[in-house]
Amino acid sequence: MVYLISFYHSAQRLRSRSRSGFTLIELLIVIAIILILIAIALPNFLSAQIRAKVTNAIGDLRTIETALESYRIQYSKYPDWTKNLVRGIDEAHPNQIRFYRLTTPIKFLKSVPDDPFASFTNTEDIRQWGIAYDYIDCQRGKNDNSCWGHLWRLNSWGPDARNGWGGLRDFGVPAGCPRGAPLFTYSPTNGTNSKGDLTWVGPKDGRIKPYCHIRNGA
Repeated sequence: MVYLISFYHSAQRLRSRSRSGFTLIELLIVIAIILILIAIALPNFLSAQIRAKVTNAIGDLRTIETALESYRIQYSKYPDWTKNLVRGIDEAHPNQIRFYRLTTPIKFLKSVPDDPFASFTNTEDIRQWGIAYDYIDCQRGKNDNSCWGHLWRLNSWGPDARNGWGGLRDFGVPAGCPRGAPLFTYSPTNGTNSKGDLTWVGPKDGRIKPYCHIRNGA
């Protein structure tokens, strides 16, 4: 940066010596400086945007967790994620439907939050899953592997803008969690814009020995 400023001042001195001969050169120098500054600042700006989205997603997942546990206290079970149990609802966006029972008749959630990483450029996933967070319940022995030994699982697409189904889509079962360490969860230590879902799990299922030690949050 000091070199750029010194270079610009040199151009200013040249201009004072020959005001009519260096106008185009000066313009090119200024443009070059601007482009260099943009190249330096843009990655930091994009990284800050991703970090803000991660913070927002973690806040949403924590809010949904509170709603799920409140629902369990009220009904002694978690809401079933199967969309076929809710008729007359828009089935074009199955992820939103999975939270239907949290919004009516009792509003455990005021509204279904949108996943900030659900990208409309990923038309396949948007068409199939919509823009809400992904939710699966694994109570009563259902979908045990889908929740990695927990009673329910939430996930955000993460910065890679791909719904990885909490890891199942990317790694399958049990390949996604060798020796209990999840490969599929997003971690900023791998890079702000690295692959993986933001995965959030509920209480451990006492019937199953969890083989995936997931820490909620990034």
